[in-house]
Amino acid sequence: LRSKDDRVSAPKRRVMACIHCCKYTSLDVSPETWEPLPLSEPSPSRGQNFSHQIEEVEEELHIVFRKCRAVMFSLAFVIVFPASVGVLCMLGYCLFDSVLGMTTKILVIADTFWKASYYTFWAIGVVTVMSAAVGSEDDNDWVKKFWSLKAPVNVKSWQATGFILKPLGLYVLGTFLFVTQIVLKEGIKSGSEWLELSATDKQSKKCFFTEQIDWQTAENHPSLYQNDSNFTSDFALLRNMSWASSHCGPGASLSCSLNEAKIQYSKEDYTHSESLTMRTLLHALWDLWRKYIRLTPPSKCHGSDAIRHWPAFNVPEQDFSLTDVDLEKPAYANFTFAPAYIGGEGSLWNRSYYFSERVRTACHYECAEWAEETAVTKLLQLSMVVGGGMAIVAVSDIIGGKLGNKLIDRDTNVEELAKVIPGDVRISLSALRCGSLWPWLRPADAKQRVYFAGCWWALSLLLLKVMAATAVMRFFYRPLVVKYSESLADRGLVRCIFYVGLFNTFLRSMFCFTKEMWSCGEDSGFHMHESGKEKDGVRRFSFDLYNWMRLDLEKMVDLLFDYTYNLGEAELASDQDIEVKTRFETTEDQYDIAAGASGTIVKRKNYGAVYEGSKVFVHFYGDGIKINNLSRSGANLNESPRITDGKGKEWMHKIPIEKNSLAQAGADKDQWQVELKRFLRLKMAATGP
Repeated sequence: LRSKDDRVSAPKRRVMACIHCCKYTSLDVSPETWEPLPLSEPSPSRGQNFSHQIEEVEEELHIVFRKCRAVMFSLAFVIVFPASVGVLCMLGYCLFDSVLGMTTKILVIADTFWKASYYTFWAIGVVTVMSAAVGSEDDNDWVKKFWSLKAPVNVKSWQATGFILKPLGLYVLGTFLFVTQIVLKEGIKSGSEWLELSATDKQSKKCFFTEQIDWQTAENHPSLYQNDSNFTSDFALLRNMSWASSHCGPGASLSCSLNEAKIQYSKEDYTHSESLTMRTLLHALWDLWRKYIRLTPPSKCHGSDAIRHWPAFNVPEQDFSLTDVDLEKPAYANFTFAPAYIGGEGSLWNRSYYFSERVRTACHYECAEWAEETAVTKLLQLSMVVGGGMAIVAVSDIIGGKLGNKLIDRDTNVEELAKVIPGDVRISLSALRCGSLWPWLRPADAKQRVYFAGCWWALSLLLLKVMAATAVMRFFYRPLVVKYSESLADRGLVRCIFYVGLFNTFLRSMFCFTKEMWSCGEDSGFHMHESGKEKDGVRRFSFDLYNWMRLDLEKMVDLLFDYTYNLGEAELASDQDIEVKTRFETTEDQYDIAAGASGTIVKRKNYGAVYEGSKVFVHFYGDGIKINNLSRSGANLNESPRITDGKGKEWMHKIPIEKNSLAQAGADKDQWQVELKRFLRLKMAATGP
């Protein structure tokens, strides 16, 4: 049989067909709504075929996502392995090299340790977020296994404040600052500034080339270029080079653009070779990296050709003493200022670079010597290093807190949660995917309009943050570092604060976390009311940052709303009475209290809730309260004294109870959760009290 309105399932149609054929008329069946068909399996309708195909596609996508995770991790290890080998080779080179001074060796090793750790933890953070977004089965989740480690290193504790902040800010950067501030005394200055030192100060320092300032950065800082009466017009010619290139036509050489702009230049062939070799490839990749990533272009400064192509980026083949520098000698002609790099052209193995003959920018050198202070001074410096590491963690966390989503705690009311929760990308993207964010589908319900506006605001703000971060990194970060940092330690501090703060900002802007979860790395205060799962009908959950990010949308919504029903310290300290229900069955003193028993926390003016130890007094109405066998003989509920609050209300019992056993009651609180699920087209499930 086939239902005329097509609302009856196929199994039921088969059963009804048997009933009809056997003339089994004792059931309440209206024959006029059915028509007889053969008992063979009916062919699926078009809608059923489509639903079945969707299920198959979703399953295939889930398999693809799991494979993507495996490929992603394999790729990460493929990238990390050669980098690690390169770092180890470089360390061995520095340790056994007889040309470099000991201070230079220690400084290069410390700098390598800091930079390698920085990029490693950044990669771990990015892979962690990507892994949470893609999702996988627990058995194959290697990211989860990594963040669950507690021995030999307590990796799980690193999740607090955003995965990478603690290991980078406290441990890695702290070690780097210890070496550069207590063991050594180092600095980065231009050649002109180093030559201003006295002969005594020059004698103990070993130096090597670090970078030459690009002309775009030097233009706005007179101390970073060689002053000339025509410097304004020279910089103007460089700025107009892109305009002049349009006259040469597409595919024209750079020399044509330079000639068209009337720029005086010189040409250098750095990687001239008939074919691509490993050495020329390393040279080319190194040049591209320092030009576009480090923003330190190819240079003709003294010592620039003595830098090895290692992952540490600052590995000199030789160092020099400041006492040997003599500007009258041709070898030191470009020690203070050198021709500015304009651009390059050609293949990777046969590339030419162009330098300006008129614009000369500053050459920077790193110099180090042994720190010679007393034991007391070193102890004070050590305490400053430790305090500085903690300050970096605090500052980076504050940046993420100010620019990211607000943290949720037990004092957060449901109206505040309704404004915060759209900031989670799982909410906003799900609303966008299901069509709830189309402007012509703006909901009529007031609560859904709050979610509608919140999702649009969150997505727009996230896009603005991406654009602002890109602009700051591209145009402002490098000039600020060059102008206001005078050592590798300064640059390490700025890098950690800026980039870790940036990572935390986007992590906090993409996910909603509880305050305890963010500050401690894990929150065990979640409950879920599921009948039959446990004796009291409540399941308790504990989530760390990574597992919370992997959580599916529907469960995350239920848990967060349930979390706000908890009683916070600020709520208990206020003067406003709170209507509560018990979360689960519990026993307090001589009373057995059923789950869902209603009561009120009656406050004293200016004092808040009344406590007995850690328990808060609740005035129960009598429903769900039973005196157990621990009470006096013959006692029953009717013999209990009634308590009046003086406002016309009466309660059966005034019982101290643990606040974790209580949840706020209120129909409007549940309605916010219901409307969010309707807004996201989620199935309606039973919610907690």
